[in-house]
Amino acid sequence: MSRSGNRGIFVYENDTNVAAPTYRAWQHAEDAEAFAVGKRNGVDVSEADAAYHNNAKWYAEQAGSHDAAALDDARNAEAWARGTKDGTAVLSESEQYHNNAKWYAEQAGSHDAAALDDARNAEAWARGTKDGTAVLSESEQYHNNAKWYAEQAAESASHAADPTGVIADVYDPTHSYSLGEYCLYGGRLYKCTTAITTAEAWNASHWTQLPVSTALRLLNQHNVAQTGSKTLTNNLVFPFNDSQVSVALSHALDNTNYDVVIKSATGAGNIGEIEITDRQVNGFKMAFTGSANSVTVTYAVIGGYDA
Repeated sequence: MSRSGNRGIFVYENDTNVAAPTYRAWQHAEDAEAFAVGKRNGVDVSEADAAYHNNAKWYAEQAGSHDAAALDDARNAEAWARGTKDGTAVLSESEQYHNNAKWYAEQAGSHDAAALDDARNAEAWARGTKDGTAVLSESEQYHNNAKWYAEQAAESASHAADPTGVIADVYDPTHSYSLGEYCLYGGRLYKCTTAITTAEAWNASHWTQLPVSTALRLLNQHNVAQTGSKTLTNNLVFPFNDSQVSVALSHALDNTNYDVVIKSATGAGNIGEIEITDRQVNGFKMAFTGSANSVTVTYAVIGGYDA
C-alpha cells in the first residue's frame, strides 16, 4: 500500500483482501472530520496536517461575531461528506463531485456496512445528522459539528446586530407596524412583510429574518449618515394621497447608494407603506400610501459614502 500525492489517497498494490473504495470512503470520512472539527478519529490533528488551523470549528471560533468563512467551511465539509452543499448536489465540475465519502461508500456496494457507516459519520461531523436525521444528544457530534459551530458564529453576530438601536427597536406587541419597518426579536433583525395595523403578539409569518450580513452592513458605523423624524400630512380622500414631502440631509453624501431605514411610523388610521423615492446626495422624498391624515416617521440613513 502506498500514498499518492498530498490528498491522503491510498493505492492498493498487492493486498486483495481490502476493498480500495471502502478505504477511500474511510479516508474521506476522516478528512471530513478533520476539516470539520480539527480532529482525526477524535484526536487533534498535528501542525503538519492540512486541517490544522484550517477547519470549520477553528474558523468559527476565530469568527467571533461575523465571519462568514465559517459557514463556507461548513458547506465544504458537507460536500466532502455527502457531495452536497446545503442539501443540494455539487456541480459536476466541483472538486467533491464523485469524490466524497458517501459516493465512495456507495461504490463499495450495499453489502459493505463499514463504508456506509463511515459516510454517515462524515455527515454527522459535517452537519450533525445521519441520513438526514439529527444525531442524539449523547452523540459525539451533538453540538460538535461544522454546521453547529458555523451557526453559533452567525448567531453571535446576530445577537450583536443592533446594540445602539440605530436600525430598530425590540418588537413591541402594543404597537402597529408598516411594511418595510425593522424590529429586533430574540436578538435577530427582522423586516415587516405584512402590515400590522392592529397591535398583536409576535407573529413570525408577518416578518422576514434578515441575514447577518445585512445587519452588519446596515450597522457599519462609518455609513450612518443621520437619523431623523418627519411628519407627513395627507389632505385628500383615499385612494388619493398628497403626503409626499422632501427630506433634507444634514450634509451631502458622496453618492446616492444609500438606504433609508424606517424605524417606526405612527398615525391615526391606515398608514399603508412608507415610500422613499428620488434619492439625491442632499436629500430624498418620502410619502405614505394609506388613508391616514397624518403620519410621523422616524428613520435612519445608511450608506452613501465612497469606499
